[in-house]
Amino acid sequence: MRDGRELHPVTGRSRLEIEMLAFQFLFSCAPECARAPGRTPVLKVFEDVLPEMGFRSLVMDMPEHIHGFTDPSGMTVVLNAHIYTAAENDGEMARFAVGHEIGHAILHAQELQAKGTQLVDGRGLKLYKRHEIPAYMDPEWQANAFSAAFLMPAETMRSLADARGGRLRANVVSSVFGASHTAASFRLKDLKIPFGGPPFA
Repeated sequence: MRDGRELHPVTGRSRLEIEMLAFQFLFSCAPECARAPGRTPVLKVFEDVLPEMGFRSLVMDMPEHIHGFTDPSGMTVVLNAHIYTAAENDGEMARFAVGHEIGHAILHAQELQAKGTQLVDGRGLKLYKRHEIPAYMDPEWQANAFSAAFLMPAETMRSLADARGGRLRANVVSSVFGASHTAASFRLKDLKIPFGGPPFA
């Protein structure tokens, strides 16, 4: 099924470029997670690091299907209250959603602020259906790629695999990095890490 949302395309970025940006940002704000497998402190980044960068970090009640949004014109990152609460309780999908909004802030806020628009509605700019935008220019694809790299850094994923015979299972990645089984499976595929090895972390 096609995503019916309308978006404004952003500057194209490759997955490798997003990997590098996510790793650099992770190293600057949580270097221990860039050095060894572990759970990226996404709420600490949301609450402490983004404000240090000039963003407002807000939590508010919104319809359940909206996880959050980033308003570049107001330098504001907003999380749905239920996503924030779930992330406080280490909810895997919520952690990914927080990483996604952090990705919008890091990758897109400056560009879209310069264009005087909001990522959530693209006012004043020509909008396109998501299927009309190449993935590398799709802000949602980019934010998802950022979140995956931010929560499951390539280097620490590979070091964990090396310590387990060169293979990893999605449930191990999920347990160690605090990501959903689905996100972990996609990450293993993207990094071309063979599936297998001991079944528990």
